[in-house]
Amino acid sequence: MNKDFLIKKIYYIEELVFKCNFHEVIKETVEIVENIEENFKFSKEENQRIWKEIIYYLTLSLENKDYLLASDILKYELKTVLQNENLF
Repeated sequence: MNKDFLIKKIYYIEELVFKCNFHEVIKETVEIVENIEENFKFSKEENQRIWKEIIYYLTLSLENKDYLLASDILKYELKTVLQNENLF
């Protein structure tokens, strides 16, 4: 998953939240996390720690059915970490 596609996916998830298509929100969020786990290696220790926190909070938000929070985590936290890694 290249960076442009990843950005589109993040905004697509936000759109799905506003359409109340929560099953797809979960599916797309899991797909992003799995893809990052398989294809990206965080070189900075701080970003590795933040990535683990992002996964933790994404899991909590999905378990609590707080899909807007999951979208915000992807949009604001994940994008920031990827930018710090010069992936964006």
